[in-house]
Amino acid sequence: GSSVCGIYVTLWLCEAMLKRVDGSRLVHILEMTGLMSMDIYILHEPIMTAAKILFWNKLVLPYPAATLFIFLFAMLLPYPISKGIVRRVPVLKLLLFGEKNPDRRTMD
Repeated sequence: GSSVCGIYVTLWLCEAMLKRVDGSRLVHILEMTGLMSMDIYILHEPIMTAAKILFWNKLVLPYPAATLFIFLFAMLLPYPISKGIVRRVPVLKLLLFGEKNPDRRTMD
């Protein structure tokens, strides 16, 4: 049941995006998401752990609010951290993403 509901929610979200965003902007958003997917995947766990400590242990927020904030932090913070720090330091870029070739298409 949950997998069928997940599929329908995903389809609903895709249709809602297509209705609200024009084609060129949607393509740009999807390209940016594709370029950032590895950054989000690698950096979300340490950010999520720090957010859990902050929202559950220190601020003692209610479970639904803490979960929402943790999710938002884990999805939104990897982009500025990656663009501002990780991708500018060659050693971190090599260790985290395995990139040493400067001609790879990035979001820089």
